[in-house]
Amino acid sequence: MNIKIYIKILKRYFFPNGILNAILNDKSRIDMSVKYYTEINKPEEIKRGVVICFDGHILHGGLADRMRGIVSVYAWCKRHNVPFYIYHNSPIELDNCFIPNKVNWRIKKSDLLYNKDVSLPYVMMEWSEREVYAMLDLLHFIHSQKQLHIYTNCFPQTVEFNKLFHELFRLEPSFNNRINALQEQLFNNKSYIAISLRFNQLLGDFKDTIGKPLKNNDQEVLIKKCIYEVKKLRNQIYPQYKVLVTADSTKFVERISKELDFVVTIPGKSVHIDQIKDENNDAYTKVFIDMIMLSRAQKIYLFKTGKMYSGAFAKCSSMIGNVQYEIHEF
Repeated sequence: MNIKIYIKILKRYFFPNGILNAILNDKSRIDMSVKYYTEINKPEEIKRGVVICFDGHILHGGLADRMRGIVSVYAWCKRHNVPFYIYHNSPIELDNCFIPNKVNWRIKKSDLLYNKDVSLPYVMMEWSEREVYAMLDLLHFIHSQKQLHIYTNCFPQTVEFNKLFHELFRLEPSFNNRINALQEQLFNNKSYIAISLRFNQLLGDFKDTIGKPLKNNDQEVLIKKCIYEVKKLRNQIYPQYKVLVTADSTKFVERISKELDFVVTIPGKSVHIDQIKDENNDAYTKVFIDMIMLSRAQKIYLFKTGKMYSGAFAKCSSMIGNVQYEIHEF
């Protein structure tokens, strides 16, 4: 590990209010310690190790952010033989869709200890993998007897993402049956390609932290441009394939499914799992369905033009399925 990284990490740890630190992360960690962690009811038994947390105490990011953070931290724990757990109850329990495969990462709510004496939260949002791993080295060295609560969306650089993901997860049986039935219904179990589009708030029907809605006329121009490009790519390269289209805009998904008969879309409303807190479970589950259906495609394209967002959703899906991925800018 580069010595400069460790110097940076030491400054962040020992001088949390320093100007050179990631202020948002340190403030989130300090606020969290004050708001959620107590010095009472110290338990007799401690489940030591690293817990990557999605408990609603901060903004965790979307599903791709969460999956890449999980795999990153798991990779470190596996390398250092440290017990690894996932606590995910915001906005839904993770094991509604994904359950343990080769690693038992479940931790009971009663074993997740919000006690200052025995646990330590650390927020590392938007940190690089090297920074996260250096801080984990330090935290585990200093606090090996504590339960470490890690909050990160770190993007793993490892080429073993697919292997690590499938060590951790398999589909919950009823969710798996639902996916298989949907795939048979939509594609008759034949191969398909997939196109993913991230509009964020450009089309005015999706809540996120990035972008602003375009004027109505500009929205229409963007919709028509994207539909034309989907039609063009499919007819030129994949005339025999159906095309799965996923997007964060319900408006766009409904529109393109009406205009192009070779386009297949997944029913349901598109929501950001970190921004909308009052939807029913089906709305949040759809995000998981989109990800798995993308991962089963022959190839995934991310379409991008103008102010559209790249994001990590399509890329993460491709790594889960170990399928080809390409950014198509037009």
